[in-house]
Amino acid sequence: MNTDDCPKYLIDRIEQAKKRVYAWPEIDELIKNENILARQFAFGNLGKKRLGKNLKQIQSKLPSLIVTSLPELEMVLRYVGVIDDIRKETLGNLQLKAEQSEKEGFRTRFSIWFYKSVSGNLSAFCGVQVDLKQKFNRK
Repeated sequence: MNTDDCPKYLIDRIEQAKKRVYAWPEIDELIKNENILARQFAFGNLGKKRLGKNLKQIQSKLPSLIVTSLPELEMVLRYVGVIDDIRKETLGNLQLKAEQSEKEGFRTRFSIWFYKSVSGNLSAFCGVQVDLKQKFNRK
């Protein structure tokens, strides 16, 4: 674990998050349900009030860890020992997804789900969370 560039507050949050481990099927189901809601809302098949209620229900199962910036996400990935190539690819993909949503005016953050791999090692799934209910003011 690399703690050189990771502040203590974030190390503490990561260590707590590593104690909240999920099973991969749980993560898949939550992501699938959020994507379905996003499509329904985007196509006008779901009202804002119903979207909020459904998202609240899905998001009551929080990720292991949420960070609000790409530099924080990079520190987390460094701390847990993600190798350089995978870390750079992951950060690039998530940055692109976040930038696309932010260009549309939506707030974003990054979620990290820790889970046990088939081999029993701690693994992580990272994703961009987009706040579909509220756009931020762009000037």
